[in-house]
Amino acid sequence: MKKILISCIIFLSISFFVGCGQRQVNQDTGQQPPSATQATPKEEMENWKTYSNKKYGFELKFPVDWIFDENDNDIHLSNMNPSDGPSCDNQYSGLEIMVNNEKDPNVSFTDFVKSQVADTEGLNPSGKIEELSVPNNKSFMVERSGWDSGCAGPGYFIEQSPGKYVYIFTGNANDSEDVGVIAEIISTFKFTK
Repeated sequence: MKKILISCIIFLSISFFVGCGQRQVNQDTGQQPPSATQATPKEEMENWKTYSNKKYGFELKFPVDWIFDENDNDIHLSNMNPSDGPSCDNQYSGLEIMVNNEKDPNVSFTDFVKSQVADTEGLNPSGKIEELSVPNNKSFMVERSGWDSGCAGPGYFIEQSPGKYVYIFTGNANDSEDVGVIAEIISTFKFTK
């Protein structure tokens, strides 16, 4: 009986030390259970910069460490300096917003988008079309944007009025940590006039 009791004590002691060791390994590797103090993506997005374009009447949010550049008809956002990319092998993620695009106001936006999407990959939007929800505006996501860098991501058509729309090219390196950030940026897009 004494041997059984001693065996139980040894077993429980070993189990206790193995469990403590496993907890230490998790702490050393940075693996921690989620806590109320860790930021969620929505909380992080509250700290993003807001870009407002009064001329074309829209705004969006983007991460504070992203680089912003604009000219007369295009706005560029990326996670690195344009002179460093876009190269699909170095963590690049970015988007280009083409504004002041006109279309025949008598053609439905759905038909217009379908007419802009090619059957094969290339420098045109191509692939599957999916309708999106942008508040108060009809919008579509196209599987491949036609971004001329070899790492094209989805493309986004957003109707501003019956005769105007915005098109957003996106590009992502496969190993970029910011792959999901572009979708979050698009989710903040809204027209202001």
